[in-house]
Amino acid sequence: MVVAAVASTEKMAAALAQLLLYPLLFFAGVYFPTVYFPAYLSAISGFTPVGAAVAGMTDALKGTFPSIQALLVMAAYAIVFGLVAVRYFRWE
Repeated sequence: MVVAAVASTEKMAAALAQLLLYPLLFFAGVYFPTVYFPAYLSAISGFTPVGAAVAGMTDALKGTFPSIQALLVMAAYAIVFGLVAVRYFRWE
């Protein structure tokens, strides 16, 4: 939502989305499993939106309730960036 709100053109939105996508995929464990991350990268991964989503889904697949940290991280990102998107969105 924020990318669409702040980008002035479609090409700029695509570039910003790509710029954000690949680091988020890294922290989600797409390129390397997060169990092989050093401790500091694993901690950072838990505080990214996609890393928290993967942790929550992994917990759910194991049959346990998602951790409160993962749920709070996802909720915080949704609220903060939702408000930023509402603030900067403009019809043109």
